[in-house]
Amino acid sequence: MLQINRRTLTIQDFIKMKKHKPYENWRGVAKSENFGLMFGASASTFRSMLQRTTFSTKDCDEFIKLMHAEDLYQEICDNVERYSRGGVFRKDVECKFMTVAQLMREAFLDGYPGLRERITREHQFAIEHFYTRNWYGSVRWHPELAYMTIDPFTLKLRKDSVDKKYSSLLFTHLMNNAANAAVQSGETVFIYAGWINADERMKMWNLTSRIYNTIHDSLDAYVWKPEKELMKALINSCVHDKERFPCEGVHHRMEPEISDIRDYKHLTGYEEGEFTGEEKINGHFYKHGEEEKVKPILDAIAEYNKQMHRDIKWKELEF
Repeated sequence: MLQINRRTLTIQDFIKMKKHKPYENWRGVAKSENFGLMFGASASTFRSMLQRTTFSTKDCDEFIKLMHAEDLYQEICDNVERYSRGGVFRKDVECKFMTVAQLMREAFLDGYPGLRERITREHQFAIEHFYTRNWYGSVRWHPELAYMTIDPFTLKLRKDSVDKKYSSLLFTHLMNNAANAAVQSGETVFIYAGWINADERMKMWNLTSRIYNTIHDSLDAYVWKPEKELMKALINSCVHDKERFPCEGVHHRMEPEISDIRDYKHLTGYEEGEFTGEEKINGHFYKHGEEEKVKPILDAIAEYNKQMHRDIKWKELEF
């Protein structure tokens, strides 16, 4: 008889577990599934993504058995050429991952009502107008679609067209872009606004630190150490919009990760003298920094003024 005991677990306790096994592996697989399928990945694309995670063929066997999907697995094995697209497609590996990918994809789309319809709607709009537009106005163009022979009912390249032979990969790429653009660029509007507002204050306060790059919903900056706490608080405050139409009260908070490329222990994971060159490097590098907390902007300014003998002031900028 299975006995279930209730235990108290805070959100902080739960978050701490994400770096421990097996939760770390589960989280990696779940993130791949969530991001890939939310952006409309096909079963074939998702199969490739799943193979690059810690999900194993043994996990596939267990999942197929759990879902009673032996018939689907056999159907894929019997039609390898249709699924392989000329690549390697082994019965004991790719066929199993393909079966699992199809099952997970259908379950994911069924579990989020409206997602499948949204992807189809974006595809239809892109095929008709050769661009997609997100809620906040940004546009992504797909001009190549204007020169392809596309079936308006199936939203796929016509089987008898030359495009089917020479442009199928490009068409798949454009359809992925059409489904992804509105999601991926949704945060960009606020990131760029935060960048501009933060940069105005950085110039006004004559700071040494600078923001130099953006990737979707992230900002990259090089930071002078005495300005670190101030910069974290500044960027966080500048992207923390108070009105995100149509969802008022939903705030965008920054979660900073700091990589100290001049710190020996940060780069190697070892103290000076401990590393001989043979040990495994387990330090943090650019894009894999250590998570840090952010202070309220007024507290960060007060500490900076005291440390640097400055008198900078915080003033809300007009949006």
